[in-house]
Amino acid sequence: MSRPPAIDPRLFATLCDACDVGAFTSNEPAEILSASMLKSKVFDYAFFNQLFELLPAEVPARASAHDPNIHTFTTGAYVRGGVHGARRNFDNFPETSAILAIILRCAAPEATITSIALLRNQSTFLHRDLNNALDSVNVAVPLSTFGNGGIWVAGLGDCACPQPLDDVPVRSGGVLTFDSGPVVFDSHQWHCTMPWTGVGRLTAHARNHGARDILVSFELPSTDPFWSADAGVVVSQACPFSWCNAGFAASPKGLSYLGLPEEFVKAAMAAGHPCKNEFALPQAIQHAIDANARRESADLAKNRALFFRKWAARAKELEPDEAKLKANMPSHIASILAPKKLLLWREIMVDLEYPDVSVFDEVVQGFSLTGNTPVTSIFPPTFKPAKRSYADLESWATELRAQVLAKCKPQGEEDEVVHTKTLDERKKGWARGPIRMEDLPADALVSRRFGLKQGPKTRLIDDLTMGGVNELVNVHESPKPHGPDIVAGMLLAFMRAVPGIHLQGRAYDLRSAYRQLPVSLRSLRHSFVAHWNSHSGKAEIDQLLALPFGASRSVYGFLRVVTSVWWIGCKALSLVWSVFFDDFVTASRQVDVRHTEAAATARFKLLGWEYDECDEKATEFSDVFKALGVSYNLTSTEHGQVMLSNTPSRIEELVQVISGVLESKILPRAAALRLRGRMQFCDSFLFGRASRLCLQAVTKHAYDDGDPTVHGDLWDALNRYKECLQVSRPHVVHASYNDPFYLFTDACYEPGSTWCAGLGAALFSSSGEFCAFFSFCLDATGREALGEKHKKTIIFELEFLALVIALVHWKARLTNRPCVAYLDNNSTRDVAISGRGRNPTAKALAAVLLALEDAGEVRCWYARVPSPSNIADLPSRELCSTMTVLGQTRHVDDASAALSSTRKKVVSTPVRHETLQGASEAGAHNQSADLEQ
Repeated sequence: MSRPPAIDPRLFATLCDACDVGAFTSNEPAEILSASMLKSKVFDYAFFNQLFELLPAEVPARASAHDPNIHTFTTGAYVRGGVHGARRNFDNFPETSAILAIILRCAAPEATITSIALLRNQSTFLHRDLNNALDSVNVAVPLSTFGNGGIWVAGLGDCACPQPLDDVPVRSGGVLTFDSGPVVFDSHQWHCTMPWTGVGRLTAHARNHGARDILVSFELPSTDPFWSADAGVVVSQACPFSWCNAGFAASPKGLSYLGLPEEFVKAAMAAGHPCKNEFALPQAIQHAIDANARRESADLAKNRALFFRKWAARAKELEPDEAKLKANMPSHIASILAPKKLLLWREIMVDLEYPDVSVFDEVVQGFSLTGNTPVTSIFPPTFKPAKRSYADLESWATELRAQVLAKCKPQGEEDEVVHTKTLDERKKGWARGPIRMEDLPADALVSRRFGLKQGPKTRLIDDLTMGGVNELVNVHESPKPHGPDIVAGMLLAFMRAVPGIHLQGRAYDLRSAYRQLPVSLRSLRHSFVAHWNSHSGKAEIDQLLALPFGASRSVYGFLRVVTSVWWIGCKALSLVWSVFFDDFVTASRQVDVRHTEAAATARFKLLGWEYDECDEKATEFSDVFKALGVSYNLTSTEHGQVMLSNTPSRIEELVQVISGVLESKILPRAAALRLRGRMQFCDSFLFGRASRLCLQAVTKHAYDDGDPTVHGDLWDALNRYKECLQVSRPHVVHASYNDPFYLFTDACYEPGSTWCAGLGAALFSSSGEFCAFFSFCLDATGREALGEKHKKTIIFELEFLALVIALVHWKARLTNRPCVAYLDNNSTRDVAISGRGRNPTAKALAAVLLALEDAGEVRCWYARVPSPSNIADLPSRELCSTMTVLGQTRHVDDASAALSSTRKKVVSTPVRHETLQGASEAGAHNQSADLEQ
């Protein structure tokens, strides 16, 4: 029998005293009742019987069907989809909220509360409160006497889940009863209410949505009498104006750091480069790198051998239990998982304290193709709701099946390949078929299977989105496979950890990776695929027993499993490797290659994972290897350098496609989406910002109004990208990457004066060295090339020219090093960041900048410096033969060669439909107006 907690009358009265009842006025009956209790300072549980009759009832999110005896009232904070705030009931019922908070504080003094739910006769279905703070608990307080009616919570015992879900494996748990009063539980675990006896089950639930900053809006002290009142004094003590950025009598128009130039230089160095942690590696990879760096080769080999000795013996001991486990599985799951040593895998995860051991449960039960993706906490959180509902599945499944089968038509030569591969899957036990249409369940979903040619090969594609399967998936996490950026960061960190040591690498590829994991028994009704059988001249239906490649849940499930395989390799065997779906890119010191190879392959075999050992993807450790469509050159790792480039075949294919688009000047939406996919797969980061801007332009074109014509920015971007591809310079990752330079540039334009178009720049190292500077005045020819005769001002062009000349002049220093470029002209900064200009001159200068970044391997971050704080202001306004900064004196550099080179680059840069010299006077006037906006 439930037991409402005793309320300490002295504590209750003290808390009521602290509440300013007179601060709120309301005619709501519930508020009048609550105010009377606050004034009386005497508590009685009978209060809740009256209160429930006066409060408005909500429709609970997770309750049983609504009936008059069920009542829910929630007040306090809310969190939905990352948005948080105060509930409407908190504003409308402040005194009720206050009395509930006081009662909860008396009943559960240790609880941290941000919201309170008052419940009458409400049962909740199985759920988890994922919006609650990660380290918080829920508190449930009984407010009446009733029998049973506890809360079942997963993980607390051996009691089976009273409300099992079709698509989510829920472990056993235990029931928390109210026999001793309030109960505390972790609401992130699956939980639900148990049946109760009695007429009225009243409970209060306290939750913590997380400690959050509160943004308070108020008038300024000099303009609002609130601050002279008692309440204003209290608020000012809790929120002192020293916390504010601007506690002034009037709102400032803008704030800047207006220090002296040398002070700003020091501040810039202290701030560093914003991307100084660009290669932030997963902790497991860093752990493996550190282990390799501190151990001799013999010690590393010994530790790996001891691991396999221990777990190979344990695998032998577990064989009887492994056989029993698989004997109780559905036949298709047991068959697909037959090579796997599942119990051994679980024991290793537990022994190493892997944070997602529950992945074992999902594997042994098979993977659901629909429903909620698991919340594992090993992947970043996100949310993407399902597009369709289970509730009316049978009503739309029949029509959708017919639509899919109607689209299952002959493709051509791909049909034979698809049919042959399907027959092979049947033989291997990955599929079951053919299946007659009339034998399908009423709620069965059928997806289309077809062939997609990729070079000389034809890949099987199962379109489970068209089949409706993927539309039944709620996404809660976003797995992040380790792409080439993580691999580059891994190699960079490895070189730094073992300087002067030669590294080698290779990739391991899992064989038929998705087919090594089974579909759950419940999801088999959604795993049907139809393909065209060219021999019988009709569509055939198969039921996939192993994970289909085109299912969203297949991706999440597979990545969840291989992440554990990767993690164990890093932690237990000190393998420096990454995981990108079924590819494990691995690096090793050359001296360790033999036992690294043995450890990696034995790791797969120990747990029963099949990988390519003898076909074209099976390679050995070498100085140059291919993975993820990228070629990695490790020949100079002892000198702290790795070179990355896309494979020649991929480059050739893209150049051919883009050349065709530029010639035809036509790019329909479907073709744009295909090109976008190829560009993404070609890993644009290898080619710098030019390729990323091209990708943005193609994406914008694909989703714009449907005009297929290629012109303007899109033509320019495609042309620049094609040039980058044709040059095909490797991307260099250097061990000195984290030591940035700081560049300051400036220009002045004062027509009619002797020094009318000055350019200045200064360069500093991260160690505080004043490296160099230049100072000169642009001649009349140069000013005319920038359009002086046709514009009111060319200050934007001069500012941009100063930046480009500085990058050209100091290219040797800046290559393969990050650089923060401080500019005091907003237009220059904005065009440098966007890579796009709105007039011919700006376009040409931006094109030169992007080409320069790519050719010189310069990675700039563009930032603003106030003009009075710009150290380059002086050399741009007068000829400086020497400069002394930070106590260091430097003689001026001769930047004439850089000026000449830049001028040639600007004039020769192709700009679609326009040239620098040929812009009309009216057009030039418009360009000037654009820059002034």
